[in-house]
Amino acid sequence: MMSMSDSGDSGQPLLASGESGAGKTVNTKRVIQYFATIAVAGDKKKKEAEPQATGQLKGSLEDQIIAANPLLEAYGNAKTVRNDNSSRFGKFIRIHFGTSGKLASADIETYADKVSYLMGLNSADMLKALCYPRVKVGNEYVTKGQTVPQVLNAVSALAKSVYERMFLWMVIRINQMLDTKQPRQFFIGVLDIAGFEIFDFNSMEQLCINFTNEKLQQFFNHHMFVLEQEEYKKEGIDWEFIDFGMDLAACIELIEKPMGIFAILEEECMFPKASDTTFKNKLYDQHLGKCNAFEKPKPAKGKAEAHFSLVHYAGTVDYNIGGWLDKNKDPLNESVVQLYQKSSVKLLPILYPPVVEGLMQNFLVIHQLRCNGVLEGIRICRKGFPSRILYGDFKQRYKVLNASVIPEGQFIDNKKAAEKLLGSIDVDHTQYKFGHTKVFFKAGLLGTLEEMRDEKLASLVTMTQALCRAYLMRREFVKMMERR
Repeated sequence: MMSMSDSGDSGQPLLASGESGAGKTVNTKRVIQYFATIAVAGDKKKKEAEPQATGQLKGSLEDQIIAANPLLEAYGNAKTVRNDNSSRFGKFIRIHFGTSGKLASADIETYADKVSYLMGLNSADMLKALCYPRVKVGNEYVTKGQTVPQVLNAVSALAKSVYERMFLWMVIRINQMLDTKQPRQFFIGVLDIAGFEIFDFNSMEQLCINFTNEKLQQFFNHHMFVLEQEEYKKEGIDWEFIDFGMDLAACIELIEKPMGIFAILEEECMFPKASDTTFKNKLYDQHLGKCNAFEKPKPAKGKAEAHFSLVHYAGTVDYNIGGWLDKNKDPLNESVVQLYQKSSVKLLPILYPPVVEGLMQNFLVIHQLRCNGVLEGIRICRKGFPSRILYGDFKQRYKVLNASVIPEGQFIDNKKAAEKLLGSIDVDHTQYKFGHTKVFFKAGLLGTLEEMRDEKLASLVTMTQALCRAYLMRREFVKMMERR
């Protein structure tokens, strides 16, 4: 990946996937720490000499990138059934590199979804705004009384709003610190999202999380099992197509299509008399018996009540639709928002500016690998050719292994040069194939070529150093003889 600047790529994303508690966030931190450490922007002395902006804490860019994680986790993590320190938000971290491959800057996008608490307000004003909000009717405002459930929903919606805005404000501040204004040529992106969740009680939050994972898994399956094999066919590689049976389109369409679960939920939210029962009835009328991914739940004794089941790639999940209509609406109480704008806590008015017209046991590991399609991915990697390089790039990078087979000053076709070069190297010649525009390698062979290249470059550098030292010693010897 760090050689992307040589190949002209603009960016490379990395995705940490797996069910909740699998270790995605920890692996993400390790990846970020690795890239931030090996691609330091400039030497230490240069960075120490750079003036710091007023009010900014001193520290190198790589230190700031690594230090941002604990701050995000402090506000964005919580304890769940599966994980004592579960990420309640997703994040996409872009680490930008300059033309020389050195660290240039970084930025973070987040996808948050939990709640916080309110502060800095007069309790009497807060109570009045929640229980008797002012509602605009035409050109006038009237006071409207609220029921207990309506007040509870308003508190929940406001808390979510405060949390979301506070979290995004913090991310903006971090991004301002990480933005060095240095030139950028490419980036490595690391995506860390909430993992697949199957609890005893699964609600709307679990459906949203599991739907996201379903879409990402489908993306992975399509590129790993379909496009990979189509690439072999396009390049003329002798290959028999394998159907791994990993198409997740049925479940995805059930959730997102025009008359899918999300569409029906949105439709129900538009009707004043809609309820959980009417929502459930519409789901059953539309999908039960018509879609294999939609089932009637059969919860065991002692388990929480469920209203429908979905067959996901990771297993069948029973969902309870209680409160989904209210969760989907999340209406903000404008009377309380106006109080936020006058809060004694300086942060709240900033968050709400006046408006001018989101190591495990073995059997669990195997379950994750099967769910994520990793085992099938390993199978196709073993049978197929997971590594490939354009002929021109291969010639440029590996001609150092045996430069004599490629005559200097004489034109030679890149494909022919690659064939000659590989034919002259001591490797297993059954482990690669020549396509129309690329050379394809079995798993592990490209790593072997990299090791051979490193050894060759090391020997050339050693020889160059020896020749330079010999030349300098001869000059010194001549000077010593002249002084005599």
